[in-house]
Amino acid sequence: MGQLISPHGSKELKPLLLEGKAREEELKKAQGLPKVKMTSRETSDLIMLGIGAFTPLDGFMAHDD
Repeated sequence: MGQLISPHGSKELKPLLLEGKAREEELKKAQGLPKVKMTSRETSDLIMLGIGAFTPLDGFMAHDD
C-alpha cells in the first residue's frame, strides 16, 4: 500500500486528546461543570475533533467566526 496523503492544512494530524496527569486533572475539573446535552452529531464532531480528524482546526468556531 502506498503512502497516505497529508491531511489538509498540515503535514500530520493534530490530535487534541490529553494523556496522563493532564487528563486526570481535567477529568477532576469537569466533575464540577454543568452538563450539556448533545445530539449524536455533536458528540461525533467532538470525537472527530479530539482524534485530529478535523486538522488543522483546534476547536469549535465561536460566534465571531
